[in-house]
Amino acid sequence: MNKNDFPFDILKANLYHLIEAHVHFLPSPNDNTHGVIQIGFDGMKSIEVDYVVISNHTKPTYERLYGMYLMTNNIIFIAESFNTDIKNKLKENDIHYIELSGNCYIRNENCIIYVIGNKKVTTKKNQPNRAFSKTGLKVILFYLTQEEDMNMPLRDLAHYLDIGYSNIHYVNQGLKELKYLIPKNKNTLVLNNKKELLNRWISNYEEKIKPTLLEGRFKFSKDEDLKNWRNLKTETNFQWGGETAAALFTNNYEPKIFTIYTDEPTSVLIKKYKIVPDENGYIFIYKPLHAFFTSHYDNATHPILIYADLIISNESRNIEIANKIYEKFIQY
Repeated sequence: MNKNDFPFDILKANLYHLIEAHVHFLPSPNDNTHGVIQIGFDGMKSIEVDYVVISNHTKPTYERLYGMYLMTNNIIFIAESFNTDIKNKLKENDIHYIELSGNCYIRNENCIIYVIGNKKVTTKKNQPNRAFSKTGLKVILFYLTQEEDMNMPLRDLAHYLDIGYSNIHYVNQGLKELKYLIPKNKNTLVLNNKKELLNRWISNYEEKIKPTLLEGRFKFSKDEDLKNWRNLKTETNFQWGGETAAALFTNNYEPKIFTIYTDEPTSVLIKKYKIVPDENGYIFIYKPLHAFFTSHYDNATHPILIYADLIISNESRNIEIANKIYEKFIQY
């Protein structure tokens, strides 16, 4: 913990709880690591003394503290914690200290305040919720599309998704905080508010991940291939998404944008499917976010990804068919 981030509010609460002391800090301008502390009790005159916050990252020694004390006899050292040897030496030499837990030694002409035995209190810097980080979005997609496997051992899941074990733990913690992941029993977690989770996933997927998966834009080299795209002989690591996948779901819907998910090199795709690079092309080729899905229609990707692609397009005709796909295959 940086001394500039010292949690004075926690210290004040601990001192009031332990000894019913009313504590006020009057920090120096632009720097709260030193200033004046006022400690008062009902019916007694307040103790007023200079304070200095000592960072535990500097591993303070008694000699260093004693040198600082010699510069002014009216001082209290404040830290998250001091080791026992330092605390004993400070007390023996009538040097005041306070720990975040409320352990302290303070003495003046009217009273002695000596508190020991409270367990060390540590503060962790607030960590951002990782549920919708790039890693989190990958995990959420797995949970939404393969919910029956979401309680597999974390190490197995980490291996399958090629994600660090601890990262999945943090993502799960974030989802729990947001109430999207709740315990069914000791060993089983279930998704909650799935429709809301899906909508948030789509919004973050569009912004953070989908643009990074784009391999390039292309078009068919022959117009006849464009007309006969349904007859392409594709491989298992090739799946249609977006409008093209939606077209497989209906006989009266023709795609304007062709979305392909594949992990094959574009050089291979160009030869195999007779396509050519075109910066304004209607074929968008994306790397898959993770493993390919069992196709529902021919070689279309998962309905959730199809739904997401259609929603992201903001085309009214796509929104209409997206809702049909949602009602038939997703229904959260």
